[in-house]
Amino acid sequence: MHDAHAESDLSPAALWARYVDVPRWVEWDPSLRRAALAGDFVVGAPGRLEALHGPPTAFTLTHVAAPVRFDSRAVLPHVRVPLVRLDFEHRLTPTATGKTHIVHRVCISGPLGWLVARLLGPVLAADADRAVRALAVTTAAEPSRV
Repeated sequence: MHDAHAESDLSPAALWARYVDVPRWVEWDPSLRRAALAGDFVVGAPGRLEALHGPPTAFTLTHVAAPVRFDSRAVLPHVRVPLVRLDFEHRLTPTATGKTHIVHRVCISGPLGWLVARLLGPVLAADADRAVRALAVTTAAEPSRV
């Protein structure tokens, strides 16, 4: 498990607007080439991510609590049995100073989770760190069009 943290001057609602605008995730997640969601930003909605390096990956929204949290589960390409689970948690918490604390958590589990954590864990952690920092900064500079 890895937690990436950053603080933003924007409210959770303003940051939430960036989350629900899935095609624009590429603006604050430098590891992505393309992102899409089929339908509304609700539990069960399927999506697809194309990373700059690696094959396209399907994901499903597993928890949505606007404007403070959403979780998703990714399915590794070419793995048809649940040997590995990649869960991503995204949390927005207002602070006493008027800022918003952003946390992106990466959890790798399942019978082969240890192997994927060893192979992909450092890359996923670095990607999460870059994305959360970019979200905090670019969102303030360029609000999403929702």
